[in-house]
Amino acid sequence: MFKPLERFIINQAYKTKIKEFHSTGYQAIGLEELKKYCSDYRWQKKKNLPTVKEKRMDILSIRPNEFFDYQQLKIQTTTQKFQELEDFSDLF
Repeated sequence: MFKPLERFIINQAYKTKIKEFHSTGYQAIGLEELKKYCSDYRWQKKKNLPTVKEKRMDILSIRPNEFFDYQQLKIQTTTQKFQELEDFSDLF
């Protein structure tokens, strides 16, 4: 998939975005959740993100409300009961 240098660049972009979210008060957003959001949702819609530079810029452009819209959509489309989902107490 990615070469080591490309993987490093992408991971740095994720870490930078997580730090930004945390510094603005969005402590609930984790690194793995952000990666999953990009790979499973954001980039599924955008089939042509061929370069590492474009992916890096896309990661850095994510706004918190976009991520939370995805989380809300994920909850609405899951077959699990609300009680079986992750602990969302930190969001309230």
